[in-house]
Amino acid sequence: MSRSVWTRVKTYRVALYPGDGIGTEVVDATLAVLEAVARKLGGFGLTYERFDWGMALYDRHGKVVPDDFLATLRGFDAIRSDLTGGVTGSLGLNPSANLNPERTFPSFFEPVHGSAPDIAGQGIANPTGAILSGAIRLEWLGEAAAAASVRAAMERALGARNLTPDVGGTQTTAQITAAVVREIR
Repeated sequence: MSRSVWTRVKTYRVALYPGDGIGTEVVDATLAVLEAVARKLGGFGLTYERFDWGMALYDRHGKVVPDDFLATLRGFDAIRSDLTGGVTGSLGLNPSANLNPERTFPSFFEPVHGSAPDIAGQGIANPTGAILSGAIRLEWLGEAAAAASVRAAMERALGARNLTPDVGGTQTTAQITAAVVREIR
C-alpha cells in the first residue's frame, strides 16, 4: 500500500508593480532572493502577478494606472512597487513599507529610489533597498525567520564588498543578487 503525506504550505500572493526605469531590474533581484529563502527555509511559497503600470501604460492609454487598479490589488497579500524616491547615501539602499494595519487592503513594499532613468537598462541598479523591502514584506506576512535570513544574507554580501557603482563598487545588479542568494543560510 502506498501512502502520500501532504504538507500544507502557506502561499502568499504578491502584486508586482515595478514602475519605470530600474524598477524592473530590482524587482527581479528581489524575487531571486525571496525565492532562494523560500526554498532554503520552506514553510511558505510566493506567487506573483506583474502589472505594467507606469509611463508605458500612460503612453498607450493616457493613464499611469487603470481605473480599476485598487479593486485589482485587493486580492493580494502584498504589493511590491517602485514608486517613490529618496536620498540617504545612495538611492538604492533604502527599503520601505506602507502598511495597512487593519489588513483590509494589501500593503506596499518598495525601495525608496525612484526610476533612475540615467542607469535604467544598464544592469547596475543597486538592489539593496528592493531586497530589504522584500525582507520587510516577509516579516509582515509572518515569515520572521525568512526575513532575518534575507537581512543577514544582505549584510554578509555587503560586508564582503559586493557593491554596485553608486556606493563605490563595480558589480552589477545580477552579481549583487547572486552574492545575496549565495549567503542565504
